[in-house]
Amino acid sequence: MYQRRHSHSLTMTDLNKLFEFGDFIDFNVVRRLCGGDELTFDQYSSYVESLPFSMRLAGTIKRRSGIAFRWATMYYSTRDWLPFAGNLALAMALEPLGTAKRIRKKYTFNQCKI
Repeated sequence: MYQRRHSHSLTMTDLNKLFEFGDFIDFNVVRRLCGGDELTFDQYSSYVESLPFSMRLAGTIKRRSGIAFRWATMYYSTRDWLPFAGNLALAMALEPLGTAKRIRKKYTFNQCKI
């Protein structure tokens, strides 16, 4: 299977919104599993704004690291090495352990015996 990647695709143009909406979905899944009601996106946004600064900062760092990693994988696929290295370095600097886990997951292939 081949996947086309380019800098103008829908999944690459506004990654901040994409990651924010993914966080919103994850938040509501956890609420539903714990027996709570789902929040609308506006309610979720208000909730996030009410969090302490340190928690919002941690979320922003994690999101920015994820975005840098996504860009790094796009540049890797086009063999554009300088932007690849820069984005990977940014992802590692912001979230070293999380980025290492992403790399391991993305580039480790499990061999299945048939």
